[in-house]
Amino acid sequence: MANFTYKYLSCTLEYIPNDISIKLTSYLMDSYDQIYIDPNTLAIDTFVVQLYKSSFPIDSYANYLSIMAGNAISAKYNKTIGSYCVANSNIITKIDSTSNLIPGLYVYGTNVPADTTLLNIRDTKSVELSKPLTVTETTTLTFTTNGWVIDYSALTELCTIIEFANL
Repeated sequence: MANFTYKYLSCTLEYIPNDISIKLTSYLMDSYDQIYIDPNTLAIDTFVVQLYKSSFPIDSYANYLSIMAGNAISAKYNKTIGSYCVANSNIITKIDSTSNLIPGLYVYGTNVPADTTLLNIRDTKSVELSKPLTVTETTTLTFTTNGWVIDYSALTELCTIIEFANL
């Protein structure tokens, strides 16, 4: 089983009238502690998490920020799609869209072997999995971050620098 760790490289505050957003730059590490980059699609990500002053806790900012960032990751990457697969092949075709898929996502579905991950995005309609499927049919695949270790240490560092209650 491949073990992936999603790490935050940097966190930058961006002020919005009455609220705050945090721009997160992150990357995925493989089980060998190497940045997991596929030659065709970089598995490095930048996205913004909107934080609302009205929902700030009075303490435990690091926990709050970790939950918000974790929710953003799940919302962006966890998706179920229909596709077509061929027996004994790890190439999946006729996908509606490969947007928001990155190598390293775990793949679940009927006839998908355990511990299968997304290995490569071939083009806008097909992907390569780490293991071949066992049947030829139209199927539903679920791509998910479940199984990733998410390293929130960069977010924790941000919370030690900034007192959110004063923003």
